[in-house]
Amino acid sequence: MLRYKTLTSADFKEFYLKYFAGKGVDFGKIDWDSWFNGYGMPPIPNIFDDSLVVVRCFVVLLFFCFFLLQYGSLPPALKGHSCAGCRGVREDRWS
Repeated sequence: MLRYKTLTSADFKEFYLKYFAGKGVDFGKIDWDSWFNGYGMPPIPNIFDDSLVVVRCFVVLLFFCFFLLQYGSLPPALKGHSCAGCRGVREDRWS
């Protein structure tokens, strides 16, 4: 159907409308002009699954706590460390 040809915005819209017809999608909420002609990221923000990042940060926190309890302080290589992977993780996931 769309193989070996350039996909235009009109082709994408037509395919999308056919594919999701009858699947409970409200096409009236889609602002096609904003999606195709607007600047920057799409108007609807993406929400990604961060569950693996949360687990990773929890393990790092456990490691730091264990190391502090076992040795009384962090080794020089870890002093001042900030977990860059934990920045931006939703805080409500910790409670």
